[in-house]
Amino acid sequence: MLACRVGFDIEERDSALTVSVKCVQAGVPLMVHLVDTAATNPASIPAIVQDRSRRTYYGRDVPQQGRLIWPRPARDVVNFTRACDYLPFRSPWGHPVGHVGGRQVAVAKTTRTGEPCAARPGTVGDVVGRAVRVACADEWVLVHRVVMEGQLVDASCSLRPGQQFERENGGRE
Repeated sequence: MLACRVGFDIEERDSALTVSVKCVQAGVPLMVHLVDTAATNPASIPAIVQDRSRRTYYGRDVPQQGRLIWPRPARDVVNFTRACDYLPFRSPWGHPVGHVGGRQVAVAKTTRTGEPCAARPGTVGDVVGRAVRVACADEWVLVHRVVMEGQLVDASCSLRPGQQFERENGGRE
């Protein structure tokens, strides 16, 4: 019988680029097997009915209109930035954005710290090496790299402790 699917783990350190590579690595052998089977024994290719009630279609729109929503759980903020991370290549969605001091900041790389936080979401905390902590709803997130004025830079070069990411309507998060 023809193998119809292959699974793989998505790790906390994976980005959109590394998941895309895993998809290709898993998918190419399936496609080769399908073509070989179609050429030699097409009747053995199974028709698998899909349960339409279990599907989700996301379309081409960028989630959250491409904006970071700091009052969400850290896992959501980090997963969103990871989903947009094709570095060193250009992301088809761009990087999630926020505004600090009236300037747009696109966040390119983040990781979870596991450190609980009581600061207002969107508050820039301590510098940690070349990264900065930013408050989410439940814990601090390390922001490693940002894009400002078209340049990819370390977050510690552009964000200062005490700054606040603004809401999209001009207020504070």
